[in-house]
Amino acid sequence: MAAFEASMTAGGEEAIAAKDLFNVAGLADERDFYYMLADSASMAVQYGSKEDMCIALQRYGPDADPEDLRVQFANFTKAHYGENFGADCFYDTECLRDDDEQWQPTARAWRW
Repeated sequence: MAAFEASMTAGGEEAIAAKDLFNVAGLADERDFYYMLADSASMAVQYGSKEDMCIALQRYGPDADPEDLRVQFANFTKAHYGENFGADCFYDTECLRDDDEQWQPTARAWRW
């Protein structure tokens, strides 16, 4: 997560590139991006895929290049949850605010 935070803090092209790894360049609010990242990792732990996520990341070791870690986490996320995991309205506050039809019946509580 520190590798993604560094990209977002740098801003500009680096932030866009980090979002592009997940097909979510259109997420206007950084917090939505961070939520999507955290959800990917926490769901892996919560639903029995922690080992898969760790294996995907640990092959780079503690001195890994941040870009390698960003790419590998994005690859894990897309392979595990689908190419468009973060691209729909669920992680986009503006989309959800502007279109009530986008809410899944039980999804609203997850935003809190």
